[in-house]
Amino acid sequence: MAKKDQNERGDETEVAERLVAFLEAVNPATEDNRRTRERSAYFRKAEVFLLAQTGQPCMTAFTRNISTGGLSLLTRRPFNVGERFAVKLTLGEGAGKYLLCRTTMCRYLSEGMCEVGAAFEGSAPCLNENHRIPADWVAKATGRA
Repeated sequence: MAKKDQNERGDETEVAERLVAFLEAVNPATEDNRRTRERSAYFRKAEVFLLAQTGQPCMTAFTRNISTGGLSLLTRRPFNVGERFAVKLTLGEGAGKYLLCRTTMCRYLSEGMCEVGAAFEGSAPCLNENHRIPADWVAKATGRA
């Protein structure tokens, strides 16, 4: 069973890498790009926390690119425009950062993967594995803020 899970994760990474290469090769027309900030390629595995769901379950996604205003993710789960989630990015040796994101677009690509565009709404340090997502982010995502 563990070997099967390992292979599925490896396949998911390969699919994400293929899709990123395809998306980078197909450069959208300038008038279709509504971003105002420069993006940088940033392909990494990331932890995504579904803030509006009980217990804030975690799922794996892959970052595609990042800017000072937001990021693009590849994920197997489609997101609704306006849906908030947190992304944990690791910076160097163990230190990390939580980023509060609001979905701005989501589209199906292929092979069960979606591209999600999201704007940043906040950040918080993630100093260790026991560090929690800020409670006000969960309240905002569930409409209780």
